[in-house]
Amino acid sequence: MNRNSLSDAELTKASTAQQNHLDTLMNIPQVIGVGIGKKDGHATVVVMTSQQPPDGVIPTILDDVEVVIQIVGDIKTLPTVGVKKDG
Repeated sequence: MNRNSLSDAELTKASTAQQNHLDTLMNIPQVIGVGIGKKDGHATVVVMTSQQPPDGVIPTILDDVEVVIQIVGDIKTLPTVGVKKDG
C-alpha cells in the first residue's frame, strides 16, 4: 500500500461514520458540508463550517473515527463568465 493512501477498511469506516451522522451534522447551523479526509495516516470525518461552532456542538469522534473541523467560511456560487453552452 502506498504510504499516501488509505486502506479500503479505513475509508469504509469513515464513510459509514459520515453517513450515520450526516443528517445530525448538517442540522447544526454552522455546518455547510461533511466529507472524508486524512490526518496522520488515518481516515477522518471532515466537518466544514462557516464559522467556529460552539465548543462541544460537533463531536471529536464519530463511530471511532476522528472528526476534523475545517472553518471554510460562507460558500457562494459565482456567476458563470465566458463559458459557452452547447447548443
